[in-house]
Amino acid sequence: GTRFVVANSEKDTRVGLEEGKVSIQKINNVNGSLASEKHTMEPNDMAHFSRKVRSVSIQKKPNIRIFTSWIDNELVLDSSPFRYLVYRIQQIYGVDVVVNNKKLYERTLTGRIKLKDLGYLTQSVSEVMKEEVFLSEGTVYFGENK
Repeated sequence: GTRFVVANSEKDTRVGLEEGKVSIQKINNVNGSLASEKHTMEPNDMAHFSRKVRSVSIQKKPNIRIFTSWIDNELVLDSSPFRYLVYRIQQIYGVDVVVNNKKLYERTLTGRIKLKDLGYLTQSVSEVMKEEVFLSEGTVYFGENK
């Protein structure tokens, strides 16, 4: 079987392929005539279509589970920059994130966290990072409350 994930936003579309093959065809209107651009993806490929530059790029990812793990209600990190954790928290839970300790941006994280709820996630991250992480009025704070 083929196993892939599509993430779509107003800025871009991403396709991550775990198993099988997927072909992507982008049709361009060039001076009134249609031209197509075809890309074939292999396992661990990530396709990215940017609406701003209107192009498709394919990248090989060593661990595509970073992108597809939400299917299994997990967040997988593999030497992922702290900034990615912040981005995923915002994306998954729709909350603001404030980073009071800017040194955290120098860190990378590896592991997996079950996406039970935001409280569970913040507690788990706090324990692993040995950093205060708390939730207040719809905002997640990293570092001491100022």
